[in-house]
Amino acid sequence: MRVQLQAFLLSVLLLATNCASRQGALEKQSLSAWRSHVVAQNPYEQATARRASLRRQLLSSADGILTSSCDAQCQADQRQALTQLFNAWAGAGWTRRRNWLNSTASVCQWEGVLCCLSSALDGIVSDNVVLPDAGDPQCPDGAAGVVALSLASNNMTGDLGAVPWAAFSTTLLALELDDNSLSCSSSFWSAAGGLPALAALRLLSAGSNQLSGPLGGLRAPANLSAVLLPGNRLGGPLPLELLELPGLQYLDLDSNQLSGSLPAAAFSGPGALRTLHLAGNNLTGPLPGLPEGAALSDSLTLLDLSSNQLSGSLPPYLAGLALAYLGAAGNRLSGPVAPLLRASWSLLHLDLRGNQLGGSIPEDLRCRHLEYLDLGSNQLSGSLPSSLSGLRDLEVLLLGGNAGLVGELPAGLGQGAGLAFLNLRDTGMQAGVAGQAGLPEYISFSETTTSIGSGPGSLHCPQPLLRGQLHLEMSPYYWQFEGCNCGAGYIPNRTFANGTTTNTSSSLLSSSSSTTSSSSSSRVVSMTCVAAGPGPGGRGLLVSWWVIVLVVVGGLALSAALLLLLWRLVPSVVRYRAAMAKRMPPGFSQRTRGCKVTLVLTDVEGSTELWEWDTDLMAAAIDLHDHTLRSQMSKWYGYEVQTEGDAFLMAFHEPADAVGWCITTQLALLNADWDRELFRHHKACIETHESLQPTSASHSSNVQGLAQG
Repeated sequence: MRVQLQAFLLSVLLLATNCASRQGALEKQSLSAWRSHVVAQNPYEQATARRASLRRQLLSSADGILTSSCDAQCQADQRQALTQLFNAWAGAGWTRRRNWLNSTASVCQWEGVLCCLSSALDGIVSDNVVLPDAGDPQCPDGAAGVVALSLASNNMTGDLGAVPWAAFSTTLLALELDDNSLSCSSSFWSAAGGLPALAALRLLSAGSNQLSGPLGGLRAPANLSAVLLPGNRLGGPLPLELLELPGLQYLDLDSNQLSGSLPAAAFSGPGALRTLHLAGNNLTGPLPGLPEGAALSDSLTLLDLSSNQLSGSLPPYLAGLALAYLGAAGNRLSGPVAPLLRASWSLLHLDLRGNQLGGSIPEDLRCRHLEYLDLGSNQLSGSLPSSLSGLRDLEVLLLGGNAGLVGELPAGLGQGAGLAFLNLRDTGMQAGVAGQAGLPEYISFSETTTSIGSGPGSLHCPQPLLRGQLHLEMSPYYWQFEGCNCGAGYIPNRTFANGTTTNTSSSLLSSSSSTTSSSSSSRVVSMTCVAAGPGPGGRGLLVSWWVIVLVVVGGLALSAALLLLLWRLVPSVVRYRAAMAKRMPPGFSQRTRGCKVTLVLTDVEGSTELWEWDTDLMAAAIDLHDHTLRSQMSKWYGYEVQTEGDAFLMAFHEPADAVGWCITTQLALLNADWDRELFRHHKACIETHESLQPTSASHSSNVQGLAQG
């Protein structure tokens, strides 16, 4: 498979007069990208990002300009309906109302009213819709029918049912009303003049409004591909009518007030549903059982049931679905988690935090492509299996809050460069050797200590670091409190596994722990700080506090003077600082020259056709593609800003770094171990003139064999 990198050096961002503001913007962008890939976004934020991509996909499925025919009577009816909409929804208070009710302007010129949609992806992609920019073709002269209403974030109030929607029955494809204060009566979902009248509608998006009431009796248009209604107050059970729509691919009802049990139709049947968001509702009961012989859905890849009141165990059929994302955090699920981890092959993101799941993590893990695993705050027990070391794509591992977990970290866990966040806090895991000697090589200690607790008698322990970064949550219990000490006037009191205690100074503590850590009975299981009294234990604390302050201040002043002298006299310091600046995200440091940032955008040619040809084969190829791109970034100091599908947006300090990354990545892709089955598709075997030149007889025969195969 020959993957073409369409690398565009988009721009060098220069701001001579406002560098500080650009610096702040890049810092926020870096933090946002980190939250997206490592610390896990809020589910609603994740859904918002997915909706932006979804809108572009749904509104760009046709070639050229998408329009709908509308005769003179149709145009008159739509103008009257839009006028009624403006009056019913308090149009005088809208934030965007240019040309509305202008009798000399076509309704296509009213702001937010679209009579054509461009399928080109190089237009301006807003948060809500793909809009043609100045360089795109203008709407044809015959484009008079309203195909989309894009009125999100427009300070609108009123009732959805107050609009005569029948006027748009044959033309309206997309209705976007997010982030307003609109309401609706139950008749809107079922009455002939409401939602059922919009026969051509494909996208309904009205998140973050004040829609309320049950969805019972819903009569949805048959052409609907996406229903996005998060952040409202919709109640009642989840209507089967929605799940049974033949063309529905995306359903988002997060953060509503749905109740009752989850229908079995969400997991079975011939439907096209890909994404189902039901987080933040009041769904109850166990996950549904499926009738014997029922066919599982072969299209569902994302399921989010977080923050409900679901109970019972995880049904076996979950492992048979092609789920890439499964979120069920914050429920009351129980039973073992091992069957799911042992049988599910497609999972990339698994979030089961805050349930009552038990058992141990199995040794025979099948979900080899997991990138995010959160099993925190459950009732897991046992030790971590060595098979976790085989999850080379794992970026986030959250196991905190499972008091039954014991033992040590697997030796191979974290050896790959992917692991970026690890949480083992509040578990029973403990290393057999105290201090740094008992930690894996990718975990180290900070040079400073952090207070654990509050008050003068709190412990001060070193902060564990994951590859030098503060992305590790681990209790000092794991390393047997080695290196922990107490403040002035207090001495450490430690308790061993055999029940004995010692009350010594910090210096004696370190010496004693090094001689007793080999025995399990002598492991330190607790440490507190107690007030120092007279006697040998308190004798080491007689140094006045002001002496310590003077020594510290004097040492800091001397160090500052030496650093200043080195900076002025040794030219290599400047080069060192420049090299260190590249270790930060591009544009993050004011020391980089003029706040320059070079962006690179990549895409996979023909990916849509390849996905439709063979989903499993393409999924494996995309995994190899993503791994190859990321493996080349560190040597060029690159930073992954954002991914969307198979597209990557990278940031580099200098254009030379960007070009170097593009060249080495293209060569790595050319020599990657692609599955030979991919070459059977013409989009995966594009040959250039240079690649067809035989360098040897064997190479010529290989090329000929690929062409014949």
